Amino acid sequence: MKRITLEATDENILEAIKTDALNRASDICSFIEALDDIEGNMFISLDAGWGEGKTFFVRQVETTLEYLTKRTWEAEDKNEKFNEMEPYFENSKLNSIDLQKSYLPIYYNAWLYDNHNDPLMSLVFEIIRKSEFYFDIKISDQVGNPIEELLSALSINAGPVSFSLQGIKEMKGTDILQSVRMAEEIRDIVKKILDEAIIEKAQRLVIFIDELDRCRPNYAIEMLERIKHYFDDERIIFVVSVNKAQLVHTISNCYGYGFDSTGYLNKFFDLNAHLPLLTEDNKRDLHIHIYNSEQRLLMMVINDLIDYYKLSLRDVLIFKQRMEKISMNVANGFSQEGKCLSLFIPIITVLDITNQEEKKKFINGNSRILETICRQVPAIRRMLKGFIRVGVNEDAFEIALRELIKIYEYIFKESDNEVSSDYIGAMSSDLKRICINACNGFKE
Repeated sequence: MKRITLEATDENILEAIKTDALNRASDICSFIEALDDIEGNMFISLDAGWGEGKTFFVRQVETTLEYLTKRTWEAEDKNEKFNEMEPYFENSKLNSIDLQKSYLPIYYNAWLYDNHNDPLMSLVFEIIRKSEFYFDIKISDQVGNPIEELLSALSINAGPVSFSLQGIKEMKGTDILQSVRMAEEIRDIVKKILDEAIIEKAQRLVIFIDELDRCRPNYAIEMLERIKHYFDDERIIFVVSVNKAQLVHTISNCYGYGFDSTGYLNKFFDLNAHLPLLTEDNKRDLHIHIYNSEQRLLMMVINDLIDYYKLSLRDVLIFKQRMEKISMNVANGFSQEGKCLSLFIPIITVLDITNQEEKKKFINGNSRILETICRQVPAIRRMLKGFIRVGVNEDAFEIALRELIKIYEYIFKESDNEVSSDYIGAMSSDLKRICINACNGFKE
């Protein structure tokens, strides 16, 4: 079985489409149908917090648009890429979408080009590269001429990016004032590239700008200004996936906190959309390889800690993937040691994701958070009620909680004081090492 992992690789995107593991199929359908209804040029912001799955969502939209365009508009000329994609879409809800237009989708990770002087150049290169791959053609010498013009017009260091396009021998930048006297000339060159390299094969161009809120303030602002100025074309839709609150903060850093950053940002977008948040049930249901019944306690603790800490999608994936590696011999429900480690290991792991200072205290035996978590996390409350045997009139939870805290201090606190407990005597003195190794992904 394949896992849905955090990295938005082509393979993971297709797997997510096939299984709808993120429960996004309906949202993707709605978004694509809305795009297909747009007439003319449109700039859309897709807003969501960090770690809520923006990249995964737009990559699924991009892949679906590519597949549907090939299925509908190139029915007699399907290539190898289409044949590879088709099995992932066969039983997907996304396969039922009927496009009114053909699309060339372009995914542009702004952060990868953050070290460049001019975002326009890297975006143009990304369009050329995708159009060549997407249509399985070589860019002609005629198309190379305006690209060379653009290279001469803009002063930019191409960095590690290389392109094997006909008509381009080397990338050299010159002072823009020496080659281009008016911004309109640059716009004309960009339009030539769009006309000659793209439009013959697609009716609309959809450009997804991602990770803009991670870029340098100057680069992020210049990117918005460039695309608004040079891509005002009826055939183009821009979708900028962004943490809007963070981008407003970025603009304020650049222009000062007395500046109307929100108003300035809004002038770039014709439509502001919000990515629907995954429900807590969706996050809990993400695939994880823990099947053994003896690890049911571990599974329940993991899921309840996700709720308790309100983890983002990114953090849920990180948390669960780290928990997949926990051996049944370490965390289980048939021994007191196994039960304790089924609590301590996920607690340390989730603290590693959310609160490094508290994690350090926990490992050193100085944390007070264990009692708070035990009282507020349902799975742990249920477990503690049956943790030890008590009398009929005794409060099982409170007694078990005190016992668990003794065990915690015995395992993690470096002290020469002996701890009195009927249960501690039967436990390994090496549990701290076992626990930390498990959290680090090491096998016992």
